[in-house]
Amino acid sequence: MITPVLKELFCPGLEKPALPPNPDDCVVSLQASIGPKGERGEDLFFFTVATPSGLLREDLPRWGRGILLVEAFSWVVVERAVERLLSQSRRESWAEVAAVLNHELNWEFENFKPS
Repeated sequence: MITPVLKELFCPGLEKPALPPNPDDCVVSLQASIGPKGERGEDLFFFTVATPSGLLREDLPRWGRGILLVEAFSWVVVERAVERLLSQSRRESWAEVAAVLNHELNWEFENFKPS
């Protein structure tokens, strides 16, 4: 059974532990490096963390995949949410894990077709 783990959480332009200017009203793009527990290597998964008021400022209508809705931006809250998702995503192969995660996050290899 493959157990996915969060190896790194990164936000271009916002290094931990810094917060957005208004954590209660923001939209932040993140990327998570996720890989198999106890193994080298990881894949990138992209998602957006948004507060309700921050989301209302975005162009509407809009789809919801790849969005984590929070009351206020906090690195701890985001990491816990990702870890909760990962704990529910154990599968027999990495391909199955990535496919499950791709339902909520945006996987870097989503449309990849080997040549």
